[in-house]
Amino acid sequence: NHVKGLRLTYHIQMRKYHEAIFKYFPGGTKVTDPQGGHVLWIELPPLIDAIELQQRSIEKGVAILPGSIFSAQKRHQHCVRIGCCYPFDKPVEHAIEILGSLAHEMM
Repeated sequence: NHVKGLRLTYHIQMRKYHEAIFKYFPGGTKVTDPQGGHVLWIELPPLIDAIELQQRSIEKGVAILPGSIFSAQKRHQHCVRIGCCYPFDKPVEHAIEILGSLAHEMM
């Protein structure tokens, strides 16, 4: 029963992350729907360089991982990975809003 409750809690939490990303990020952004884990893969519009987004987000106190570090062939330059293990709350939503705002600026 405990595990079932945790699954539901994390499912709801991941949905909230998804909703915030679609609310704040530019149109054309795609997000994975993982079957397990607490990580989302975000595919941004091709004009956005994920390494530059990472550098700008760090200046604002928000950490992301650029997709290119997960590819030996230097692919996924417009993708980022974010962890969703933290409960979705106002500070988390604000961090996603910051990322979305930066992504809009880079368009």
